[in-house]
Amino acid sequence: ALLCGACVITNDVKGIEALFPGGIAVYHSPKELKDLIAFYLAHPDERKAMGERARKIALERDTWDRRACRFERFLLDLEEGRDARRD
Repeated sequence: ALLCGACVITNDVKGIEALFPGGIAVYHSPKELKDLIAFYLAHPDERKAMGERARKIALERDTWDRRACRFERFLLDLEEGRDARRD
């Protein structure tokens, strides 16, 4: 969803706001979730801007090329007998 530029509202996962500053909305209660949904439905420009911020961050950090490199390193570590669980 982040790579698509979608507006993401999520529960409070430890560290998520630091990973995507200004790019996701976090709720801590059912009422707060309802309020965030109402806010972003009523403010399409805010919703779009938040999605664009998250997309930019996600593209900088998590591309298919980067995943492929991590996977390749994982396989090489396995082949060489090293602990491949470091990432």
